[in-house]
Amino acid sequence: MNGSAKTFQDVIAKLHKAIASYHEGLVRIDREFHAPKKALNADQERNQEFRKSNWKLAFAKEWERNATAIA
Repeated sequence: MNGSAKTFQDVIAKLHKAIASYHEGLVRIDREFHAPKKALNADQERNQEFRKSNWKLAFAKEWERNATAIA
C-alpha cells in the first residue's frame, strides 16, 4: 500500500470515529434530557439545545481538520 492510500484510509477512519462520537454524544444528551419522561422547562430546553450546538460545532471542527488532512 502506498503512503497516500494509507493516509487516506487513516483520515477516513478518523472521520468514521468522529461521526460515531458525534452520534453517541447526541444520543446521550437526548437520553439525559428525556429520562424523567416529563416536559422540559425553558431552562432545560435551552441547555439541551446549547449542548447539541456544542456537539455539532465540535464535529464540524473535527470534520474540517480531517478534510484539510486529505487536501
